[in-house]
Amino acid sequence: MGITKEQVRDSLDENKMVVLNVLSSDEYEKLHIAGTRSQPLGQNHSAFAQEVEKQYGPGRSFITYSTDITCGAAGNAAKILREHGFQAEEYAGGMDEWNSAGWPVEGILAQGARFTKKISAHVSRGPNGLDRPWDREPPTFSPK
Repeated sequence: MGITKEQVRDSLDENKMVVLNVLSSDEYEKLHIAGTRSQPLGQNHSAFAQEVEKQYGPGRSFITYSTDITCGAAGNAAKILREHGFQAEEYAGGMDEWNSAGWPVEGILAQGARFTKKISAHVSRGPNGLDRPWDREPPTFSPK
């Protein structure tokens, strides 16, 4: 069925679940939901599940997302993770819905960025090493 952007926001805020962008690393670097992690789905689905377990451990819960509701990657990734024993949900609205709502994003195409480097390089991480964008002030940039 999938979850809403509000549920994704609440999960990020409370560090309940790991939120994974399953698009390519290049797409993640361009633009992603603030505080999320990159784990490209790729063609080898077993390798995807093994890498998730290696990175996050066997007992974690996940939310997967990709571009939008027309992209099947998030649903496929959630299904693969469930088949490998993880608890996983899909955020079908993906990057497009989140960004359209004006919610926090990071990457070289992030709204308001004047530099071609990641905004997240300028912020600190939360208690579990995950970025919690709601705990910080938005970055400020001074014109030269």
